[in-house]
Amino acid sequence: MLTSRRATFVLAHGAWGGAHGLRHVRRLLRTEGHEISTPSLTGIGERVHLASPPVTLGTHVRDVVNHVLYEDLRGIVLVGFSYGGFVVTGALEHIADRVSHLVYLDAFVPASGESLGSHVRGEGRAKLALGEEWLVSGPVREFDDDAEAAWMGPRHAAASPDWRYREIATNHMVAKNRPQETARLLAEAAGASAR
Repeated sequence: MLTSRRATFVLAHGAWGGAHGLRHVRRLLRTEGHEISTPSLTGIGERVHLASPPVTLGTHVRDVVNHVLYEDLRGIVLVGFSYGGFVVTGALEHIADRVSHLVYLDAFVPASGESLGSHVRGEGRAKLALGEEWLVSGPVREFDDDAEAAWMGPRHAAASPDWRYREIATNHMVAKNRPQETARLLAEAAGASAR
């Protein structure tokens, strides 16, 4: 790892996975002496048996907030993977004073008022219409039109001077495909947060 500073990481997993999807990264960071926790989000992964229409983004935000508060974690590096970007963004309202650094790991970075529904269904469709399925399927991530892909490119964090952007050469399943590189970049972020 690039840093000797020991950090406390809280990793929020995505919507179509679970805490188990971050197990390799968790193991690698622990090997380096970091404290790691991956709270399970209600209705996802090993808690899929709790999936129901009342489970919302608010439920997942509360899952992470309660985890941080009940464990009395402070100075954490809060990481959101994929849909977890929504979760960590919502959690900041409640635990910002306990967060030393925020990391979006191939994640949604929502603006105020945006929801997962508005991202995967299109603007203005955040609420379900009568008869719509309550389970949301994953978004399509590739563009058929090269011009559309080129238009979307500059609208990502990579093009903004307000973000420190790093890239790992793999697909969206970065934590599973490249756990060593992911752990190294997270440790680097923790070291940067101490400056």
